[in-house]
Amino acid sequence: LASCIGTGIVASSQSIDVYSTIYSVGLDSYFVLGTDSDHDATGTLEYRETGTSVWEQSLPMKRVDHQSLTNTVNPAPTVRYNMLSGSIFFLQPNKDYEVKVQVNDPDGCSQTNITTIRTLPIPSYVPARTFHVHSSTTNGDGSANTPYTLAQAIGIAQPGDEFLLHVGIYNGTPIFNKAGTSNAYIVWKGAGDGEVLFRNCGTGTCLNPALIVRGDYQWFEGLTFRDQHAGELDASPGTFVSDTTSRYVVVTKSRFLNTKYGIYASNRGSVGWYIADNDFVGINIDPSGTQGLVASDFTDGQAIVLWFNGGSTIAHNNFSLSADAVSYPGKNTDIFNNEIYDMGDDAVESDYSYQNVRIWGNRITNTGSHVFSFQHQNMGPWYHIRNQVEGFGANLLKLKCNNVIPEDNFYIHNTFMGWDDFGVADGNCNQYYVRSYARNNIFVSIRGTNGLSAYSSPGSTTWQSDINYDAFNNSLSSLLGSNEIRINQNCLAGNYNLVYDTPYHNSQIDDPNGSPFRSHPLQYWDLNTGCPAIDSGAVLSNINNPYVTDGSPDRGAHEYGRPLPKYGPRNLIIPQPSCILTNAYWNTTNVVNN
Repeated sequence: LASCIGTGIVASSQSIDVYSTIYSVGLDSYFVLGTDSDHDATGTLEYRETGTSVWEQSLPMKRVDHQSLTNTVNPAPTVRYNMLSGSIFFLQPNKDYEVKVQVNDPDGCSQTNITTIRTLPIPSYVPARTFHVHSSTTNGDGSANTPYTLAQAIGIAQPGDEFLLHVGIYNGTPIFNKAGTSNAYIVWKGAGDGEVLFRNCGTGTCLNPALIVRGDYQWFEGLTFRDQHAGELDASPGTFVSDTTSRYVVVTKSRFLNTKYGIYASNRGSVGWYIADNDFVGINIDPSGTQGLVASDFTDGQAIVLWFNGGSTIAHNNFSLSADAVSYPGKNTDIFNNEIYDMGDDAVESDYSYQNVRIWGNRITNTGSHVFSFQHQNMGPWYHIRNQVEGFGANLLKLKCNNVIPEDNFYIHNTFMGWDDFGVADGNCNQYYVRSYARNNIFVSIRGTNGLSAYSSPGSTTWQSDINYDAFNNSLSSLLGSNEIRINQNCLAGNYNLVYDTPYHNSQIDDPNGSPFRSHPLQYWDLNTGCPAIDSGAVLSNINNPYVTDGSPDRGAHEYGRPLPKYGPRNLIIPQPSCILTNAYWNTTNVVNN
């Protein structure tokens, strides 16, 4: 994008940035600060696989101001700019794509550029050498009969090595400080003969961390971490920690059980992680009590803390009983197909992050505070697509606006179900939902009162606003978009008797006699025959493509007649709530395998 003549956009020296994950591409078109002050520049994205002829349209780019220029925020920005930014979704892994960006400013700029980008491959490996490891301190030669100790294995590890860890308890804090390469991971994998347990225990107390990663392209599979507790977040790191640059690490098919902090990527160079098919169970809930909370701070204790490391994929995991499932994702992060339920605070806490955080296809049930947190949003856009949400103690969205305004967000094809008042914010930030792009969502309030007004008629529109084609079961509020509709509860196929007034967790600390939490079987809120949400949604290129087969998209998270998604791990059997518990949280003694 070259500089333009006139009063419109002037391109910065770093004019275009394009980047990818396994299934997505993000693109930023930068402006010199102070240009396009009237915010009328627009941008479109088209894409095609290299070697094909037909261009496909993606969602419109979002015009974004870099708000941290005028606010003191953490983390501090590395580049200062305003821009148009956008994402392309649901691409094929390890493929080359051409991306066409068209930028237009009526005040004097019209430019078209084509760039190329390759999506990342799904991580895989073929071992060059395979060794065996045991938890004993007796040295060996790495054979199946005489395995290495873990210290021996770490000492001789080189790219392409696979280490099979046999049943046992691996105490202490081993430091995995050897690096693999992009085509030759160093693999640390459970051998399959029993639990491979990593613990860092003192006298009766397990202290964090249990494992430290200090090297790129390492693969961890089939491991267990249990009973790792710590103090407050700022005082103690997590269970599985990267404290130096460790890029493209894989964590898969592992269990983090009764742990306060699970994965903790504290070094800002730990980008491109692949965290998939794991089970995270926190410590914020006391299964023997009636009120649930045992943590002194109900917001303390996250399953995954990325500390703004971007380029990561967090997919097909199971999260329960923590404060947050995922905290502080970085620019260009994908979070999808996760099962998230019975959380103490928020489901996804994207606080302070930057552009192109993508949250899609997750099932979220009963969060004690908010579902999606914007506390604060340094730069959008952030995307929320085809998520099914049921139950939250405070607000659907935590749109905090003390320092940085939470705007530049997309909400598309979600099903949002709450008990009464949805709210959107803490304090006076409700006005900022209207600055979003929203399409094809379903909002249902069980009590059917005026609790949806912040979404159905959110206030005066701005240059950021683009809201239409949503559906509401509310009859009291006016509707903002010309294609918004009203539906009744018969539209959705879930069991309304299981939905309840999820209490705000903080009130249970202050009021021990408050309404208790309760678990219930997880369910789908798909569409019933005859619902007016069927075939009445807006056609959205790229977003509809993998789900809509008849050319007429529905509203909500699930397309009528299509197979329902599988949430959570694809190859682990995870115990989930199998009955309604009115006075206590579920635990492993009162659940069955799902």
